[in-house]
Amino acid sequence: FNLFQKSLSFHIQYIYDLAVDSKKTLQVLKDHMKNGTSQWTHYPEHIGGENSNYMIKNLDANTAYQLGLSARNKVGTGSVNILTHWVKTLDKESGPPENVSVVCRFDNISRTSFVFVTWLPPLHPYGKIVHYNV
Repeated sequence: FNLFQKSLSFHIQYIYDLAVDSKKTLQVLKDHMKNGTSQWTHYPEHIGGENSNYMIKNLDANTAYQLGLSARNKVGTGSVNILTHWVKTLDKESGPPENVSVVCRFDNISRTSFVFVTWLPPLHPYGKIVHYNV
C-alpha cells in the first residue's frame, strides 16, 4: 500500500490486483502503532472492499507511527501488510508557555522602570521551540 502524509493524518491507498485476488474483498482493516508504545491501535470502523484509500485522522503531532493493513473477504482475514519503515506526522504550533509571571520594577540608581517576565516551556511543544515572542 501507499501512504501520503498530511499534517496530523495519513492517507492510505490500498492497491490490489483483481486478477490475483479472485475473492471479492469485503473490507480492509487498519491498525497503527505509535513509536515507543509497542502496542497496536486497531480502528474499529471498516473500509468497504470497493474502496482503495482511507485517511487516518486525529494523530498526535511530531509522532512516528508504523501502519498495518489487512483485507477480509468471505473466507476470512488475510495477513497484515505492515510498513517496514516508520512515518512521522508533521509538527503543529506549540501550546502556550506555562506559569507566566510578570513583575514591574523600578531601579532607583538608573531611575528606570522595567518589566521582568518569566515562564516555563509549553506542556505540549510539538517540536523544538526555536524562540519566544514577548
